[in-house]
Amino acid sequence: MRASRSRRLADFDEAVELSRRAVATIGDRHQATALAGLAGALQERYLRTSEDTDLYDAIEAGRAAVAAGGDMSAWMNLAAALALRFRRTETRVDADAAVVAGHQVLVNMPSGDPDWATALSNQALLLTEVHRRFGTGLDAALDLHRRAVEAAADDSARHAITLLNWSMALLEAGEVAAAVEAAARALAGTREDDPIRPAILSQLGSGLRAYGQLDDAVVAFQAAVTSDPGNAGYRGNLGSVLYDRFKLYGAVADLDAAERAIGRAAAGAYGAERARYLAQAGTILRTRFDLSGDVTWLRRALAVGERTVDLLPPDHPERADHLVNVLGTVVRLLDYDPAGVDAVLAESAAREAVRTARNAARRAAALVQLGQVLRRDSPRLAEAAGHTRAAVALLPPGSPDRAAYLANLARLIEESAADPTAAAAAWAEAADDTTGPAAVRLAAARERARLVAERRGPAAAADHYGTAVRDLLPLLAWPGVYPADQRRILRSHAYLLATDAAACAIDAHCRVEAVELLEHGRAVLWGRMLDDRRTLAALSAAGSPVAARLRRIRAELDQDSQ
Repeated sequence: MRASRSRRLADFDEAVELSRRAVATIGDRHQATALAGLAGALQERYLRTSEDTDLYDAIEAGRAAVAAGGDMSAWMNLAAALALRFRRTETRVDADAAVVAGHQVLVNMPSGDPDWATALSNQALLLTEVHRRFGTGLDAALDLHRRAVEAAADDSARHAITLLNWSMALLEAGEVAAAVEAAARALAGTREDDPIRPAILSQLGSGLRAYGQLDDAVVAFQAAVTSDPGNAGYRGNLGSVLYDRFKLYGAVADLDAAERAIGRAAAGAYGAERARYLAQAGTILRTRFDLSGDVTWLRRALAVGERTVDLLPPDHPERADHLVNVLGTVVRLLDYDPAGVDAVLAESAAREAVRTARNAARRAAALVQLGQVLRRDSPRLAEAAGHTRAAVALLPPGSPDRAAYLANLARLIEESAADPTAAAAAWAEAADDTTGPAAVRLAAARERARLVAERRGPAAAADHYGTAVRDLLPLLAWPGVYPADQRRILRSHAYLLATDAAACAIDAHCRVEAVELLEHGRAVLWGRMLDDRRTLAALSAAGSPVAARLRRIRAELDQDSQ
């Protein structure tokens, strides 16, 4: 189909129009075939435009094709259209309809049909998505995936596709190593010019990303983009993992690359997919503000966020997620440019996000944003703290967002002058949460120490400050961060923290410890450099050939950071 290759809307329109003419002119004998062709063309155009009318027309045409005695391809078309409707609505009714249609395909397919493995894999993939939404059916999905892989063993093209889908299910099941292995097997079974290869590379990148191997994930996603430059999804995945790596390492070059990739993904996407990339673009713009303090970035992020929400109808299941994202920008603007924000509209949007959130984690995020919006109204601080406390309760221990939510709760408790002990406890829990970001934990540790100093005197806070300097400050400049970015990060944290810690130590009559804390804050980077050189010295003494190569790489990195 020309439209599938060109991706031009005019070609999709022409395909639909030609299919409608065929249905209108072809006799009863071939009517089922014509209807199935129309259903397929409408599905293709829906995937290009996300127009609901095309999806529902495709389902109607597919049902008519089946009723007219259509062959197995008509059944498979109908099942695919119903699966698309479930992905659009995420309702149990539509999930059940899609599962039943897929089951009918498997029941009616004759023995030995060459599409058997594909039908098994499609149904397994649908059940995987049902599990993602409702938490049921994953075991059945994994079983079907295994059967599909076995059924396609003698067909290299189908084998690669079934392995790809199986990898997706394994990743959903949390079996990350097995998911990476399945994707690698699929990749090994394809040629460089195989049309499915970019999708396999992208799935391999997703597995590596989940495994924490961000550098390898970037390489995989970049290869997918190189193989299929016009695919917005691959560019979006690349931008997402680059942003993940920026958050982990702090390298601004990764932030720049992420912004370029996400921008190009948004330009090539439509409907809900485009909304996802615009939301990521807004997050990157907020990060620009965090780095620079320039409120212009926030205004741009708000404009992008409003476009994101406008792309989705009120009943779209992803709308609440995007509302939460926009509210993150609104909350910052309330601090730095309140005249540009309608607080009443912001509260209404936050309550809509809470009401329509798809799961507990998203509802927690919406509750936090609602609390932050209400925080600007002093008489409602207790209400704001209540919403934030409810958000913390929704997150299980080990959630990476829990530390930040606890920090928000501690701040609200302090501002409402409710209970200093409860505020200190929340700061302490945030600081001690080992799954939280290092910057959040360090800020919480510093606030805990400040609060102790205010309530019980500087000497009582000395140990808390000392812990922050010795245990948490080095985490901001761990060896994976580029030297230039290490210096930038430490400039914003180390100086005041170390001087506050030293002042409290002096008040506690621990002058030697005060000097040590100042030196510790000053020498974090120097200590890292010494650690690196000690490691190389040990390798050289052991006669390892890796030492010389590492020295060359270190010299190149040092040169790049100048």
